[in-house]
Amino acid sequence: MRYEHLNIKDLQLLSDKGMIFGLPKIGFLDLCEGCVYGKQIRKSFPIGMTWRASKCLELIHADLCGSVQTKSLGGSRYFLLFTNDYSQMSWVYFLENKSEACGQFHKFKAMMEN
Repeated sequence: MRYEHLNIKDLQLLSDKGMIFGLPKIGFLDLCEGCVYGKQIRKSFPIGMTWRASKCLELIHADLCGSVQTKSLGGSRYFLLFTNDYSQMSWVYFLENKSEACGQFHKFKAMMEN
């Protein structure tokens, strides 16, 4: 009953050979906007324009993820990820509530400064 985004040539083949009951004759179809964007080519990021850390803890990336459907063993639905750009080392903190993120950041910052 659904064809998702099957290409036009295959839809016409199904229609012409009567392979699907109730499928009308298909002539010309316009491309949907989603298909056009999906097939669009993206330009690469410019080389040499990115900035990387040259010493440890100079740049830290953070990501707060959640709420996940399945709780962790400790009952957490969120996790906070910190990654050191220089060493690519990561730390994960599990959170029960999103509001705990700021406090966890301060603990992480204190640990790194020590």
